[in-house]
Amino acid sequence: MYVLSFFTDSGIPKLGLEATIKIIEIPSGTILVNDSPMIELNSGFYYYNFLDYNSSKDYAILCDGSDVLSNSDRYSYSGNESFVQDITNGVFDELLSNHIVDGSVSVLVQNINKNVEDNTALILASSM
Repeated sequence: MYVLSFFTDSGIPKLGLEATIKIIEIPSGTILVNDSPMIELNSGFYYYNFLDYNSSKDYAILCDGSDVLSNSDRYSYSGNESFVQDITNGVFDELLSNHIVDGSVSVLVQNINKNVEDNTALILASSM
């Protein structure tokens, strides 16, 4: 899995950094990658190829652009997409009756899906 980070210096993409990455397994707290160098890609983007990535595990990721950046620009952090997918599933796989906030994204998506299903049924019925 490629881990991507973007660094700026006062809002301007920063080139030529000696960026490093730390990857910690959740929930054990085991440091799997400790201050390994990242590779400069282009336009302020840096990446690291996490060869030991396991999609069934969760990770905390900290990227350090180095001390040439101010503290506000120096660090970026993330989790892996398995964690993001868990959040997504928790929102979009819920029943409509569990969503009580009118106009929420999940309610809108479920209404779109229902409208598509209804229209598909109408189209199929009219073509018979």
